[in-house]
Amino acid sequence: MKKIQGRKRHKKTGRIYIFLMVVFLSVVMITQLTMLYNKSEQYAARELQLERQLQAEQDRQQELKDYEQYTKSEEYTRNMAKSKLGLVSPNEIVFRER
Repeated sequence: MKKIQGRKRHKKTGRIYIFLMVVFLSVVMITQLTMLYNKSEQYAARELQLERQLQAEQDRQQELKDYEQYTKSEEYTRNMAKSKLGLVSPNEIVFRER
């Protein structure tokens, strides 16, 4: 009779240990999943920020290309000659303040 009771007690103790291990592993896995979810959210926010930054740089690149084309034009040369050298076209009337 004592052997049977000892086996039952041993079986019960083994089941408790197994249950505690399952609970422990579940807590660890939930913690890890939470950390991974938070890290994923951080990466998504960083990705969005980098995409905005990329778009801003592409816009700036386009502006620089447009400005490069403008600097090669005759209009740019004419405007620079007027502003820096004070040159005028032959058919322009110049008024000067005294």
